Amino acid sequence: SKSHPISPCQPGLTPIQLDHRRPAQPCLYTGGLSARQLGDLDDLANSMVVDAYLDIDSHKMSDRFRSSRHLRRYWRKVIERFCCDTDYDAAYHSLVFGDPISGQKCCLDEAAQRDPNLRLHLFRYLHLFDPRSGVQIQRCDRYRHEQGMGARIVSTRDWQAGESVSMLIGCAAELTPDEELHYLRPGVNDFSVIYSSRRQRSQLWLGPAAYINHDCEPNVELALQPATGSGAALHFYRTIRPIKRGQEVLLYYGPDFFGPGNCQCECETCELRGSGAFARPAAAASKPAPPSASPPLAPTCSPAAVLPVPPASLPQSAAPVASHQQCLNGSAATAAEAPRRRSSYSLRDT
Repeated sequence: SKSHPISPCQPGLTPIQLDHRRPAQPCLYTGGLSARQLGDLDDLANSMVVDAYLDIDSHKMSDRFRSSRHLRRYWRKVIERFCCDTDYDAAYHSLVFGDPISGQKCCLDEAAQRDPNLRLHLFRYLHLFDPRSGVQIQRCDRYRHEQGMGARIVSTRDWQAGESVSMLIGCAAELTPDEELHYLRPGVNDFSVIYSSRRQRSQLWLGPAAYINHDCEPNVELALQPATGSGAALHFYRTIRPIKRGQEVLLYYGPDFFGPGNCQCECETCELRGSGAFARPAAAASKPAPPSASPPLAPTCSPAAVLPVPPASLPQSAAPVASHQQCLNGSAATAAEAPRRRSSYSLRDT
């Protein structure tokens, strides 16, 4: 895994002195946007923060979205400065309006510059570089289909089981039947969809939390805080076992997400166990391997029975929803959410 080093902070700046520059609490998403609105918002904020900092081109919801590559170096400098001073307002204004001192201008239109939702969503992505969040995003080159241009969420502190990772924000917007038919395109932009067994609806799941990768031995689970009063229900991640500083934050997507029995899974646990995509074929396993030969890597299930990664275009009705009518990590009573078909290991891949 590769990550950019964080620049050393300016001398004399302490967390106490910087508190007035920070939001009073995590910028949780409380609803109000349609799936299309959330998709457009996330495309822009993700491009300005994650793509610029990691120098990657992540999947976008809109096929018409074009990242401003000539601003990427400038945006990365803004994020590096934020790592030092944790000044959310200064980072937001620099990202959206540019820098009048250096003469750097940004290409956002007036509507985007005035959009309060963009400000909050940028804050959510900036949480990934706030020392208080306990997590940070890094590049990840583990998965073959990502061609060395993926991302992962890594812990920057020690976590105990049962803690809420409150500054790793996910945003869920319900998909209408029309959006499922015409907005989602199988294998193109359906990489981050969950199914709510509580509401019996599909939801778009975006934001920084969509970068959590899968593992068959996860250390977090998706949980739900029910709605109270006029507020919306809040999704959050909760640790289910201790996480050491420097370890990746990992989620379980489901028992058959990567083919029957996850036989195409490329997670680290499957590699250590010799299962999933790292299992030896049954015929080869019954014969002793030649002393000089390395054991082949192949799925243990029939390739014809497995969705390719990324999957080929399929009709919406072919999405394997029925086998996932339980919560991530198997706790439907807790979160009442279940994963739907996605095209990659991370909820947002590259």
